[in-house]
Amino acid sequence: MPSNWINGVWTGVGYQQEGVTWTIRLTADENNNEFRIQYPSLGGSDGIWKLLEKDSSADRYTFHEVNTQPGGITRDGGKIILTKVSDNLMSYSYFRPPQFDTVTSWSTLKRELN
Repeated sequence: MPSNWINGVWTGVGYQQEGVTWTIRLTADENNNEFRIQYPSLGGSDGIWKLLEKDSSADRYTFHEVNTQPGGITRDGGKIILTKVSDNLMSYSYFRPPQFDTVTSWSTLKRELN
């Protein structure tokens, strides 16, 4: 797997500490620094992730979430950490602003294979 293993489409179900679940779809193109996030089951909420840090030795990416739909029900400004589990699986951890000290939602995302 190349160093930009994150490239592709990833999907999964998010779990929130309050017991809520929702669908996640991430389209990642590191070559062009484009990371689009969609939450289809949350009324079509979506946004972009801005890359804050890439730790190649740990296969980990850290992002800042920016919602592109002002009327969406997702919270803006979260910190997301993605960690490679295998070539086709990654863990997703969301830290809520402003403290960013507790994981408030999580998932395992699976690569969509063509």
